[in-house]
Amino acid sequence: MANILPTGCIEMASNELIVPVTDEIEEGDTENPSLEVELATFRRKWKDEIADGSYTPPLGGKQNIKNKEEEEQHRIEQEAKYLYLQGANAEKNGDLYKAIWYYRQAIQLVPDIECKIDDYVGNTVKLKTSSAQREARGSNDYEEEDDDIEDIVQGLHSLTISKLETHCQPNFTQTSTHISALPVEILVYIIQWVVSNQLDMRSLEQMAMVCRGFYVCARDPEIWKMSCISMWGVNCQLTKGYGSWREMFIGRPHLKTNGVYISKASYIRHGEQSLDTFYRPWHTVEYYRYIRAFPDGELQMITSPDSPYSVIPKLKTKSSKLAGIMQGHYRMHGDKVFAVFQKFDYTDKSVRRYRRNKNQVSETELTFHVELTVQDIGQRAQGKLTWDQYTCHTHYRSTGLTSTSDFELDMNKYPPFYFSRVKSYTATSDGPLVAPTSVKSA
Repeated sequence: MANILPTGCIEMASNELIVPVTDEIEEGDTENPSLEVELATFRRKWKDEIADGSYTPPLGGKQNIKNKEEEEQHRIEQEAKYLYLQGANAEKNGDLYKAIWYYRQAIQLVPDIECKIDDYVGNTVKLKTSSAQREARGSNDYEEEDDDIEDIVQGLHSLTISKLETHCQPNFTQTSTHISALPVEILVYIIQWVVSNQLDMRSLEQMAMVCRGFYVCARDPEIWKMSCISMWGVNCQLTKGYGSWREMFIGRPHLKTNGVYISKASYIRHGEQSLDTFYRPWHTVEYYRYIRAFPDGELQMITSPDSPYSVIPKLKTKSSKLAGIMQGHYRMHGDKVFAVFQKFDYTDKSVRRYRRNKNQVSETELTFHVELTVQDIGQRAQGKLTWDQYTCHTHYRSTGLTSTSDFELDMNKYPPFYFSRVKSYTATSDGPLVAPTSVKSA
């Protein structure tokens, strides 16, 4: 091919491509006339493209590397935006430790991610809005489905236990007696055992999802009325702000009884100085406060350095004898919790003591008054307790005088309580749901 290339050529900026600009062919350079015609046509096309300015040289290696760097930077920015949004959701739900972890990961990838997140969220909202508009213009299937669901809900609300002919029917052939053979009254009594005296309303809601008959029985107003009376006392009345006893139990602030409220606190303590006086350690001490509420108005609170895994199982019953535990009663007034505790000494009586200290009685009696506020945390209702007031009343038996001391409620020393459900507390039922006949004491 070197013999047939013309003498005149144009060199491109890339220094890699030689574009011919003449179609002269020397005689005797080739013996194939068709190849000469094809080569001349190819040269003419190139010449026309160069003249029109439509010719674009192929990309070099530097351009490919630049495109790859831009793609990698865009990928890292998208990942940082995703981590930042995850941190925002965790902060909204109250999980601050997880939120901080997400924020750190996002900032390490893109330091100014907070400035870029607004555009990302705005574009995402626009895309969701446009897709929703297209779906609305396309069809009305979703609206028809919503109408069907509303009709079903209204039909279930109109049903009562008196209108049920049978609460359920067997779906398959049974060789033994099916639960549908039981009268509705017996099923309602079984539901009272499901709720139990621990007010396990979560199990009641799960039972309502079995079938239509169970749903109607689980919505029996009498069951929810007894639950409200067990929680707030015999003087509890259905107010105008709630449409039913169930709405009142769910919406009115109260303490949850199927778990424990836990508060974690920490402080820094100086260690002992070393012998060379150049080293003095610092220790971070962590401890917990636990509050366990019972439906009948009794309350337990304990401060312990032990982890929740070792303390929570011991708070299942009222007869817990943990060292340093305080027991008392509480009452609700709106979203406020007023509690009165007394500390009991559960030391081992079998330990041998000196005779002179055997019958020694403490001259002081301590009573603790606590005021807390019930708050929602994210989508978890009644999941948080904050301190309002904490006082200690000391009664001297010898003089009959009483002194009062107020604790300084520092957020570091008295952080909020967060609720944690304990499955073992409601795994078994000690007795059925029964409305109390006396007013709660406080």
